[in-house]
Amino acid sequence: MIASAAVASYCDAVAIVLRSVLGESLSGVYLHGSGAMGGWEAELSDVDLLAVADRPPTAGEKQAVASALASTALRAPGVGLEFSLVYKPSFEPLTSKPPFELHVTTGDAFKVVDGALHPGDSDLVMHYAVCRARGLAIIGPGPRTMLPDVPRRMLLVASPMKLVGG
Repeated sequence: MIASAAVASYCDAVAIVLRSVLGESLSGVYLHGSGAMGGWEAELSDVDLLAVADRPPTAGEKQAVASALASTALRAPGVGLEFSLVYKPSFEPLTSKPPFELHVTTGDAFKVVDGALHPGDSDLVMHYAVCRARGLAIIGPGPRTMLPDVPRRMLLVASPMKLVGG
């Protein structure tokens, strides 16, 4: 269940924007983090979205997605948006620092990062695991079908703190 009607409406609006820019290459959009797991608080939480594409987006598509997500017309509820766009074949083989196509963060820590200029993101390992376990599909098949199973050893390396039993 999505955290609130405002989060659900925002997720739908983002999915519409992504579909309009990426077309049929958009294979999934997933809400994860507190918005999907029940701990979302408007004063403290951001909206965590992960999008998966069947082909790498062009530079123009990345720019269009970033511009749309940063627009005041598409303002995220809570403290902002944390968004990642990944290319589905990047799951195989899964690495401890998976490549990404685009990251967009809105709110006080606004940033846009083009994955073509970045060696990967170790945070994605945790995002994949959380999304696969508890994420919600906005578009596409369920996250357990779409996202890779993250080996425990990768989670232990990626986690900023020791996991129980680690």
